[in-house]
Amino acid sequence: MARLFDDYLSDGRQAEAWATLNSTGWSLPDARAAAERLAAATDRPLLALQLRAWIAFSQQTDMPERYGY
Repeated sequence: MARLFDDYLSDGRQAEAWATLNSTGWSLPDARAAAERLAAATDRPLLALQLRAWIAFSQQTDMPERYGY
C-alpha cells in the first residue's frame, strides 16, 4: 500500500494518495509518516489540519506501534 501511496503522491494525485492512506494494510508508524508527507504536500489547509490531528491522536492512543489497520 505504501508504494502505491508514494506513486500517487509523487504524481501529484493527492486524492488518490488520501484514498490509499484510508485503506487497510498500513502499520501505524508507516501511516503516520505517510500522513505527514501528504500534509506537507497538500495546498488544502483543512486536509493538512485533519491529517495532523490524526497523527497527534494516533500518538496518544494506547495502541501498540506494531498494530496496523
